[in-house]
Amino acid sequence: MVSTNKLYVAALAKYDERSRYEDRLAKRGQVSLTEEWNAWAEYLEWETSQPKKKLDVDMACALYERCLLSFGEQARVWEEYVFFALEKSLGPRVDALLKRATRHCPWSGTLWAQYIIALERAYRPFEEVSEIKHTATTTGMLDLGGLEEVLKVNIAWCGFLKRRAFEHDAGEDDFDMAEMGISEAVTGREYCALFFG
Repeated sequence: MVSTNKLYVAALAKYDERSRYEDRLAKRGQVSLTEEWNAWAEYLEWETSQPKKKLDVDMACALYERCLLSFGEQARVWEEYVFFALEKSLGPRVDALLKRATRHCPWSGTLWAQYIIALERAYRPFEEVSEIKHTATTTGMLDLGGLEEVLKVNIAWCGFLKRRAFEHDAGEDDFDMAEMGISEAVTGREYCALFFG
């Protein structure tokens, strides 16, 4: 009975802490989109900034998922969710999250860049990382985000190529591929547009 009471008291305390945020979210449809956005932003900020002992990572991820039901086209929500998942080292969940995020917001260079970096950290094959980079840059959707978004992807890609070329077991082909890939990224149409209008 004592252990059941402890569980009950802990669950009730969590419920009470979240109820003021949940009450604001319950007014969906009765408030402006800006007010709803602010309610989500404050709730997510509160949930993810809990001290380590109180932070419930699964609850925070569930809250992000709920927010995405209303604001799934907002790259900012996906980016914050991805950074939270990376910070908490959620492993394979991050890859699946990045795949979804780039599908929902293909104009976000931040999301594509994090996808490239996450694949590199997971020691995925070169071909897989290359495919993600080319998907990001060839669909034309990244251009909608502007030059800055394209640059984010190219910076992540060039960093990947450079690190790969200078690994202790890298071969001549790896170095040549890095040199060619970096040269292509630097002289691509995006950079020409930046410097030559």
